[in-house]
Amino acid sequence: PGFEVLTSSQRMLFIRDLLTALLTQSARAVRNEQRQSGFKVHNTELTFGFPGKPHNLPAIQLDLPDQQSVLVRGRIDRLDTVTTGDQGGFVVVDYKSSTHSFSAEDAYYGLGMQMLTYIDAVLRGYEPRLAPAAGVFMHLQNPRLKYSRDKQKSLAAAFKMDGLLVNGPGIATLDTAVTPDQPGTSDIFPIRFLKSGQLGKNAKTVTPEQLLDLIHHNEALIVAAAQAILAGHMELAPARTDQKATVITMSDYSAIMQFDPTLRDNQYRQLTPLSLEAVLAKIAQERSNNQEG
Repeated sequence: PGFEVLTSSQRMLFIRDLLTALLTQSARAVRNEQRQSGFKVHNTELTFGFPGKPHNLPAIQLDLPDQQSVLVRGRIDRLDTVTTGDQGGFVVVDYKSSTHSFSAEDAYYGLGMQMLTYIDAVLRGYEPRLAPAAGVFMHLQNPRLKYSRDKQKSLAAAFKMDGLLVNGPGIATLDTAVTPDQPGTSDIFPIRFLKSGQLGKNAKTVTPEQLLDLIHHNEALIVAAAQAILAGHMELAPARTDQKATVITMSDYSAIMQFDPTLRDNQYRQLTPLSLEAVLAKIAQERSNNQEG
């Protein structure tokens, strides 16, 4: 009941078959990932800021000037947890319909705040307290693979998750097949251990302290956005890096926005490309300046 539309026409039957194949292939990928990872699914569709919902976490409440506050709420696709000794850990998994990765540059400029907000919500409201191990994106798909004698390896590569890892105790439990004692490259997480037991350089990893810096910066961006909304600031100022602004050029609503950079009030917000290391350095410098001030 409620899904009759999927059998209402030949076109909808075709779409139904596509969705069935996608979900079947994605479910197999999740099953294989769960077999290999030390972290196991604990919650799905975990909400924060929705009172009355089962397993709901509190909203993220941030103070504004004049005794006001902003409440942030949302829904986390999946929360995986593990308990090792006295310390528990968690991984936030966000499902995507296309390829997605964590961009420190977008996080710094406020263009990609989702993952850090999810991690913040779990850190603030989840009981018992858990340490973050990763925030990753998983592309749900039915991939078209090139011919290979090892189909399972090709499938694993297509579903390999990408995101931000925390260089703490939980990182060695993400993939039980790849650990400091078993060097190699993970099939499911963006992680590689060298023979020395150290992490490979290509991994997007931060220390627990650096993650908190990113989260606090993310909270500051939310506060700034709330203040701008309350002040009535609604200028069209799309972000642009290296003369590229896909927010405008690839939008279905360009006719409605009617953005024209030749007009005085329609100006791009020019951004400087930043690596993860540069973002962490800038945030640390900003924190130091605030403490001195």
